[in-house]
Amino acid sequence: MKKNYFLLLLGSIICAFGQPAWVPFLGYFAATIGLALCWYAIKNIAKNKKQIFYLSFLFFAILQAVQLSWMTSTKYQTNYILIIYGSILVSTALEFALLTLFVTSQKSKNIFTAAAAASIWTIFEWIRLWPLCGYSWNPLGLYLTNNHYSLQLASLGGVYLLSFFVILINTITYQALINKDVKKLPFICFLSLVPFAFGFIHQSINNTHSKILKAALVQTALTPEERTPMPEYDIRKFIPPHEQWQKIFSLLSTELKNKQVDLIVLPESAVPLQYNQEFFPLNYALTTLDTFFPPIVTIDNKTIDNAKNHKIYPTKNVVSNNFFAQSIANYFQADVIIGMDKENYNAALVYHPNTIKIESYEKRVLLPIVEYFPFSWVKNLAAKFGITGAYTHGSTNKIFAGKIANFSISICYEETFGHLLHDNRNIGAQLLVNISNDAWFPNSKLPKQHFDLGKIRTVENGLPLIRACNTGITAGINAFGETISILDKKENQNGLLLLNVPLASYPTLYSLLGDYLILSVSGLFILLFLFSRKHRKN
Repeated sequence: MKKNYFLLLLGSIICAFGQPAWVPFLGYFAATIGLALCWYAIKNIAKNKKQIFYLSFLFFAILQAVQLSWMTSTKYQTNYILIIYGSILVSTALEFALLTLFVTSQKSKNIFTAAAAASIWTIFEWIRLWPLCGYSWNPLGLYLTNNHYSLQLASLGGVYLLSFFVILINTITYQALINKDVKKLPFICFLSLVPFAFGFIHQSINNTHSKILKAALVQTALTPEERTPMPEYDIRKFIPPHEQWQKIFSLLSTELKNKQVDLIVLPESAVPLQYNQEFFPLNYALTTLDTFFPPIVTIDNKTIDNAKNHKIYPTKNVVSNNFFAQSIANYFQADVIIGMDKENYNAALVYHPNTIKIESYEKRVLLPIVEYFPFSWVKNLAAKFGITGAYTHGSTNKIFAGKIANFSISICYEETFGHLLHDNRNIGAQLLVNISNDAWFPNSKLPKQHFDLGKIRTVENGLPLIRACNTGITAGINAFGETISILDKKENQNGLLLLNVPLASYPTLYSLLGDYLILSVSGLFILLFLFSRKHRKN
């Protein structure tokens, strides 16, 4: 009995810390034997199905509690986040307990039973995408993302194919353990190497040269109370909007001096105020720009007259955030992406050099209570936590024509939804851009987990990705999920990452079929299992 408790503890440690954000090398074991050890131990410890259910429920709840421990940060989210945290632990643990009952109760222990178990779990994870804002975090497929070769499997069926594979191998391993069937060991080893072998061949075939996009990614590193006055925190920490812009100008003028760039990206909610809210005196704006970018040749009288005619700022000589963003685009002759509020939207504004045209993308996936109220009665609950405002959902995905490549934009949490970025690829995106703000959970694993999910999107779609974060991981990733460059700054340090982004891309099966492929395969395996079970009974 002690041996079983030891195996349960060992499997729990492997599975809890096997993600890239924790102890990456444990991912190899979690993907092949970690869950199997826990199933084996639970089967031997439990006396009946009820105990199997409770033990597996507790195991997975603890597993998720560790991996999602960043959600216990209540500094900015208040105790509301603990309600969400507990709900996720309970719901995902319930799914795993049901899966465990299925795996441990099957008399027929073959690959079709294992495939049925993998299919059930795949559908469980996919269904999570749809209630409220959807829950796309923490798929079991992350265990296979510790190595960029095994990650390439996502090019076929996305992250849910990775999850399918994790459950498939662990179920077969469990079957071998419970039956003491050493003959399955060579097959398990072979199956475990398949993702790596595929990834090596896949990357060798598709690795081609391409044109380069020069990008500058700005990390503003502002805490919520520095960006916006918050009465519940020290109001003296608030940095006025004009000083926030000065910090941005200082970074750009210092880091990009005498350098040519094609695209400048600033993070989600980079500066306060609405994008077109008239706030800054024109004389101050021109003096400030001239201080950081002398001579500011793009802001001459002709440009000013044009701007007035197109209402970038009115004739009363007060300008908005638009003016500063457009001035940056004009000065550096680069496209500029910046996260700002637009009416009732959390938006990304896009500025092109030497034009008054302003484009925007409005965030479509909003977090309940924090960004929108899913039900009317929630408003009163939110008010108790100091949340009174709400955004409107964006209605569509968009593609923007850049100097070098067409790009799409995702805002923060949207990056974790494979089908959203898959849709962007299919309407012409050649580059994925994400702007994020992970400052709401300081000093946690959130930024690294967020980054790891972004890497999966590149492989799924065969496209490069660049990320600009307020705090988080500001970086560039190529089409194979490999980090091109990463900003070596602490959370509370601002900085600018200048990088050359290879625009090499390649068609993937996932970019053609999305999640439909793995869902169809999963449905087929479940039907085959049910048919074979019925056939055995007859």
